[in-house]
Amino acid sequence: DSHGGVGGWEGPPPPRRRTARRARLWREHFAAGGDVASALAAPGPAEDAFGRLDPLGHKTFALLHWFAESHGFCQLLSREMVASLGSLLHQLAGPGGSVLEVGAGNGRLAHFLNRDGGPVAGRVIATDALAGRGFIGSFGDASVIAQPQQLSHDEAVATHAPTVVVSSWMPEEDWTAVWRAQPSVRAYVVLGECDGGQSGLPWETWGVRPSECFGAADADLPPPPWLVGPEPAADAVPPFQADGWARLGATEPAVAAVTRWMVGQGDEDAPRGNSTCATVFVRG
Repeated sequence: DSHGGVGGWEGPPPPRRRTARRARLWREHFAAGGDVASALAAPGPAEDAFGRLDPLGHKTFALLHWFAESHGFCQLLSREMVASLGSLLHQLAGPGGSVLEVGAGNGRLAHFLNRDGGPVAGRVIATDALAGRGFIGSFGDASVIAQPQQLSHDEAVATHAPTVVVSSWMPEEDWTAVWRAQPSVRAYVVLGECDGGQSGLPWETWGVRPSECFGAADADLPPPPWLVGPEPAADAVPPFQADGWARLGATEPAVAAVTRWMVGQGDEDAPRGNSTCATVFVRG
């Protein structure tokens, strides 16, 4: 049963016909950058397990997670999330700064930032190492409305010399050292699982020791491949700090405003007991 136990959803699943119709409508709605409020009547704000104000509410979040997982969205892009991210990127880049998305896949995120991202609308360049994966505008419409430039992340920062770099679900490798080495870059934003999740590497990206990412509860399981490697020395300084950068706190208002609207495939625990978030690093 695709409903039971997913995202904290409890109780019997909706009738199959109603579920299929809702899933189809949601898929079209969010593919077009729809807003959460019109997709679901969200309950009032409630404090989640981390003490954050959760505007989605437990049951709404669970349903949206089920939808994201069932329909292949690594990250559900709602108007609220895109607008919050646009405000954050503008705050980091400033009025004349440029924003570069690397590893953009089919360009969906950059497209909606350029359309609905408020102060950064029209300022986001999408790049990806693979070509020919442009985002198709709507179902049944063959026109490509977003086509990332074919550049790897390191080629992209060297070519465009951006002010801010953004990456959604960076793979389990570290790209950030290259971004920090680019003189023009003042900040970068990583969307996805932080601190040993399926984005980046624990130490190289996040400054978290691999041994801190795999707890006693997981002792009977083999560690994921990105957690296998030498442990940093006891007095080692995280690479981003050694390079003169700082990691903004998750409770910074502009950062928390993005995280509170993020719903992805990995968000299995509710209410909002997940690691999918926006994380910001700034040059010191």
